[in-house]
Amino acid sequence: MDISKYSIERYIIVLDEGTASAKAIIFDKRGETKTVAQYELSQYYPYPEWVEQDAEENMDLSDESGQRGYRDRKICAKNLAVLGNCMEPSKQS
Repeated sequence: MDISKYSIERYIIVLDEGTASAKAIIFDKRGETKTVAQYELSQYYPYPEWVEQDAEENMDLSDESGQRGYRDRKICAKNLAVLGNCMEPSKQS
């Protein structure tokens, strides 16, 4: 793999998996947003007031959003200094 086209600066990537989308945000060392990649998550309604999601799809889209984020900006994955993951806990009644 030719890495000469990739930046050598260090970055922070944060994965945010919410109830409706999987998003990756990459920041530079100054805290400025370099890129955002986001995918909508499928939601299924088997019963009234009941929503379900596919866990494998959620993980796949989280992974893809992160990869798309650094590929789009030509950032080498080894230059990602921190990986954070934010997930909203499910609400149970």
